[in-house]
Amino acid sequence: MDPPNNGHNANPFHGGLVSGQWNPASPSSSQSPPNAGHSSGTNSASPPMNNPMELDDPQPALPPPQDARLPVIPEPPQQEGLQPPPLILLPLPILTHPLPTKTPHYRLVQQTVAPSMKAVIEAAVQSTVEKVMRMKEEQDQEMAEDADDESTSPGTKRKKSKTVNMYHGLMRDFLALKKLALDGDPPHLPSAAEISGWVANRTGGPSTELPRFDWTKTFSHAWNDELLGLLAQEFLVYVTPHIKPDQIDEHFLKVAGVKDILASKLRLLKRAFLSSYDWRTGLRDDTSPALEQQAKKKDKALLKSRHKSRMVGTFARRKKIIKYHVKNSTDPAYWNGMEELLIALGLEGMSSDETENEAPAPGAAYARARKLVRRRAKRWLNADIALLWQDVEAGWDLMPEKLKRGNPPYPRIPEARASSALDLTKAQHIGAVKNLPINWYDSTYWILLTSQSQQSVSSVEAKALPQKTVPAPAPAPAIPSEAGPSA
Repeated sequence: MDPPNNGHNANPFHGGLVSGQWNPASPSSSQSPPNAGHSSGTNSASPPMNNPMELDDPQPALPPPQDARLPVIPEPPQQEGLQPPPLILLPLPILTHPLPTKTPHYRLVQQTVAPSMKAVIEAAVQSTVEKVMRMKEEQDQEMAEDADDESTSPGTKRKKSKTVNMYHGLMRDFLALKKLALDGDPPHLPSAAEISGWVANRTGGPSTELPRFDWTKTFSHAWNDELLGLLAQEFLVYVTPHIKPDQIDEHFLKVAGVKDILASKLRLLKRAFLSSYDWRTGLRDDTSPALEQQAKKKDKALLKSRHKSRMVGTFARRKKIIKYHVKNSTDPAYWNGMEELLIALGLEGMSSDETENEAPAPGAAYARARKLVRRRAKRWLNADIALLWQDVEAGWDLMPEKLKRGNPPYPRIPEARASSALDLTKAQHIGAVKNLPINWYDSTYWILLTSQSQQSVSSVEAKALPQKTVPAPAPAPAIPSEAGPSA
């Protein structure tokens, strides 16, 4: 019986069992195969091979060529009445010997496989990155849609709904009807006897017709808590025709929730009452020094806020002027220098404006063009910089009308008041912009600083201020000589 021919030669370089058959190309193929004398049957040339592991060549195995096929497990001996099992193809070649690492075949495999594996890994990474980017885009799109629907999207400031705004507006109107307006005059306190009689005997008590809180006590006091509850119940009756339960959260339509909101709004009124309350006499004096001091402080804060808003407008206007002239001027170096100066000074380096009367009388009508403002000088800043800003402001009239939309600036007097001269006793406390070139500060202000204060303000070397480029005069035309040509 001849050995089965499966057509698979795993290694043609040496003899022995190769894919279930004898390799005649081996140097030992001229010899008889093992177990030749123990064959059964009439043909003893090539007996069946029952133990293929004994036929391995002891010589070191060489790596198979790249076109080698998968090995096949040899067929077991057949028994009578049984069908031979199907051939089982292994998914990978079985190497019975270690692969040499210093042969040309190994280097060939390494050069062929390594780039392929690298390409596979890069393709997998790229695919993963694309999937993550798609997921992020989908998530961002969902967040944007949720923001449009007024949902709680992270990183987005959520605005109050129109219904909630209407709710708070109705509550302010309700408090005004009860003489508890936030900007009004707080009502007087109930008497101590009235409060103690109600606490002890429940006679009398607070009323919503003239709600009087005990501002000297907390809102959790029995009197104040009872009055808050009565006002909350009455407010729910007041707000129900305007807002339905399905339009707002239930917290806004419960007595406990309404009491909390009322208490938070009335705290400002309580603070205003206590600011003029004399704890020693138990009386409220509307002309007390504390009330006058509070009114002065409020007016000063309002004036400071008005000056701050004018600084913002000045900075924005100068930025627009410089941006236009940088692109359209014949002297870009000068305007680029002014742009650097504007960025270095920033908003705090802008001078504000002041008027004779900062706020007009109530009901007074005046034309915007008639209002005249005067520059409020920065006494720590070099006066030459103020002259440069005057030149920048003059560039407003040279801009096209489409860039000057909105309200025009007020007519401005560039000279500051004489009364706003530098106070020598306050030079150390002026809030100057720090880390500017030292020649950008006013010389008088800089001299009055101590050495330590000068180091705290700035240690930057002097830098020249922007200067306009003076165009060179045109050459004078040549005057022809009166004498005629020489003979």
